[in-house]
Amino acid sequence: MMARMGSRLPRPILAAIAISLALLLDVRSGSAAEVMTQGEFRAHFAAVVGKHYPDVSIQPEGDTHLQLRSPTGAHGRLNTAFPYREYVSDPAARDEIVERYAATLQAMFPNRPFEAPENLIVFVDSVAATAKGDGLVQPLAGDRVAYLALRVDKMMRTATNGDLSKLGLSRPQAWQRAAANMATMAPLRSGQLSTDGNADAVMGDNAFARLVADPTVCAGKDRRVFLMLAPGAYPVGDPNKPGSMGRFQKLVAAVAVKPDAISRTPITCASGRWEAVEGVG
Repeated sequence: MMARMGSRLPRPILAAIAISLALLLDVRSGSAAEVMTQGEFRAHFAAVVGKHYPDVSIQPEGDTHLQLRSPTGAHGRLNTAFPYREYVSDPAARDEIVERYAATLQAMFPNRPFEAPENLIVFVDSVAATAKGDGLVQPLAGDRVAYLALRVDKMMRTATNGDLSKLGLSRPQAWQRAAANMATMAPLRSGQLSTDGNADAVMGDNAFARLVADPTVCAGKDRRVFLMLAPGAYPVGDPNKPGSMGRFQKLVAAVAVKPDAISRTPITCASGRWEAVEGVG
């Protein structure tokens, strides 16, 4: 017999409903309690990273970050907020999420050691970087200096005198080996920049350092002028190419007023030596 609208349900049915609701609420509250806080998740993440990379030093920073440093000198800063957001949306997938993100650190901490001759490269930075590299710095021109570095995959650190001792290389030998290593990198691309005057430009992996490390550049007499726009891109002013210098000067003028410009000093190579160029732009 069906109960009529507005009539009371029998006590046994009411009791069963109450018990069911209580169980449901308890299950839901228990699930919520099982979701880790950001801090708990970061601690768990650090433990997993430590298991995969036992030689890596792991230090918490702030509420969400981890500072990681390996004995080889590789170091990085990891934001665990991103995997945590993914975890909160699917707590049951925690282990899969953590393992997936931890696996991305392989590029940061490669199995190959930094201290190998084939890892030597030249890098170009500001004059303020002269403190880098334990003295393995060469003045370039204007506001730029070149220094020796060691790079494995996407990780790079400055080279030290201790590194050269381990490699059995003198300073001149190290610079020569770095230049030779960079000559084997992927070919650079020539084109025009689409902004600030469509200046002629060269782009590619560590392009500007490859320019200054190339001994054949200074052998020419064309008086080309260069500006470091980024480590991987530099515009070229070529007086032997119609319109090239005008486009280059327009770009230099535009870069000069940018507060975040990497360099504002055009350079050229004359008589086998790099020097700043005045009056351009």
